[in-house]
Amino acid sequence: MKLGASTIPHKEQVLTTAVLESFAAAGVESLELSDFHPNFEFDDADFTSFLQRSMRDLGLHLNSIHIHLKHREDSCDLATLDRQRRDQSLTDHYRAVDMAAALGGCILVRHDIVIPEPEDADGVVTST
Repeated sequence: MKLGASTIPHKEQVLTTAVLESFAAAGVESLELSDFHPNFEFDDADFTSFLQRSMRDLGLHLNSIHIHLKHREDSCDLATLDRQRRDQSLTDHYRAVDMAAALGGCILVRHDIVIPEPEDADGVVTST
């Protein structure tokens, strides 16, 4: 069994070597990547190479990538009857699949939900 964690607590930060190092330093062995990071691009070869190299060098296993394509592009909808929107949605999903394959394969989890933010001091849920 491996100790795992998600990058989602750092979702507003650029995904850097320092962020990944913080997981390794905490004893994390298996990582769940979230696509919320500002620099997370599925079709950026340099970013994919950075992830491959950094995770390998830090000894981190890639467990999964969690994708939130509707959060990235509101028109992303695999079930739409609009052929052009559906085709673009499929293309966007294929990019995520290709990235997962380039990283050696992993579980690819698709979410079309809004992640609630913690309640503030007044008990009101805030959103970003």
